[in-house]
Amino acid sequence: MTYHWKNIFKESAVLLAMMGFIGVAGGSVLGTIEETLLIYPVLLFLVPILNGVGGNLGAVLGARVSSAIHTGKIEPTFTDEELRENIVLMIGMGFFVFLVFGIGMS
Repeated sequence: MTYHWKNIFKESAVLLAMMGFIGVAGGSVLGTIEETLLIYPVLLFLVPILNGVGGNLGAVLGARVSSAIHTGKIEPTFTDEELRENIVLMIGMGFFVFLVFGIGMS
């Protein structure tokens, strides 16, 4: 496999677009609850923690998938069963972790 900028761009453009959409959606949610954050300033301390947890889950998924791709264990296509299992596992972990945070914050 040769590395060429066109191939790299083609493979990463969809992921970058999805991450951009998620970032805009997250910023919009934080913008709509701005009054709540100003009423309870202690919640402002939790924003970096929540961002860190989300980033850590993404880093774990990225490390698992990239290691599996480099060792040839999975193929970088959505038809690969193990890739889908890793993605579903990280989404499930994210729901669980943020559910626990949500319950703890209320």
